[in-house]
Amino acid sequence: DKRSEGGRALGFAMAYSSNSGGSWHRLNPTGSVHADNHAIAINPLNPAIIYVGTDGGISVTRNGGITWHNLGNGLMISQIYRLNTSQQNPYVMVCGLQDNGSMTYDGTSWWERTGGDGEDCAINPLNDLLQVSSSQNGSFNISYDQGHHFSHMDITSDTGSWTAPVVFDPLNESIIYFG
Repeated sequence: DKRSEGGRALGFAMAYSSNSGGSWHRLNPTGSVHADNHAIAINPLNPAIIYVGTDGGISVTRNGGITWHNLGNGLMISQIYRLNTSQQNPYVMVCGLQDNGSMTYDGTSWWERTGGDGEDCAINPLNDLLQVSSSQNGSFNISYDQGHHFSHMDITSDTGSWTAPVVFDPLNESIIYFG
């Protein structure tokens, strides 16, 4: 396999070179592996078998990157940026996940609700039906049904900080503060 003679690169687009970096070829042409790659292991007896550790878990190819299989299917592999819980029910939660959107927990299951980099989130302290999730640069979403459905909030045309804060007023459920 010519790939064993060259180099490999991780990052947004996994790639390999068989000519010392003169040209590169995608190891994940279909984009089926999570974009943020952190680790790679190549089988020394069969270089076509490659494992990668990503923000979405562990994936393997047995044909040099043509097809991939996620070994973590069914596992919730995530890095939580922020987590907020209901003051009425400790089993109601919303969290922002690095590169895996925002998720809600209803006491029995986690549900992916919004995409991007899940960032700060909030549950109204007086009424846990009201929840806010966010993604990078201050893009906010609101739910009026305890996190089952979210809709985008048009707050400003300015770009916010990467993890823009959000908090409900503790005395008035109609007031939300954004940073």
